[in-house]
Amino acid sequence: MDSQDLERAENLRRVYEQNWLHARHVENERLWFTNIYAVVMAGSLVLMSETGLIWPLASFLLILSFLGFCMCHALRIAFIQHSRLSEIVLRKEWQLNNYSVFYPKEGQPADYKSGEVKSKVISLDKVFYLLYMLGTFVFALLLIQLTDLLPILQILLKVVVACFLIFCYIMFWKYEDRIFKQIGELDREA
Repeated sequence: MDSQDLERAENLRRVYEQNWLHARHVENERLWFTNIYAVVMAGSLVLMSETGLIWPLASFLLILSFLGFCMCHALRIAFIQHSRLSEIVLRKEWQLNNYSVFYPKEGQPADYKSGEVKSKVISLDKVFYLLYMLGTFVFALLLIQLTDLLPILQILLKVVVACFLIFCYIMFWKYEDRIFKQIGELDREA
């Protein structure tokens, strides 16, 4: 091998390593945020079970839950990008298809539009989304209950909150699907 081939191989190794390390870092960020969220949520619920509903605390938990929902999406997108790019280097540049995690191994059919192997029906990323959606919905309901609105308006407001969360989840899912397709195109070009 000449010096250009060695330099190219070393650069590919660095690209692979940095993408994979960043994907792992993103997963750790999500886990740390969720751990902190769970501790804050548990402590707050214990406090409110003893003293009653505290609207400033419930408002804080509503905002924290919605921010966690959005953060979960942002970190999911970064994880998809970095993990798939590292796998493209693994498969296309080093011809190590049998070590593929997200894309099909030799002889395995691709079920997903992006060329990926079809994922499980319920995956951990969906559980994280549901956790934050549930927190947002519950604290929105509690705050709506505190208002002096007519019962029909309270019910209507609860339905609006539920529809808003479902709409956000669908928009996040569509954006995630678009990222999968873009990276799938990159995989086909490589």
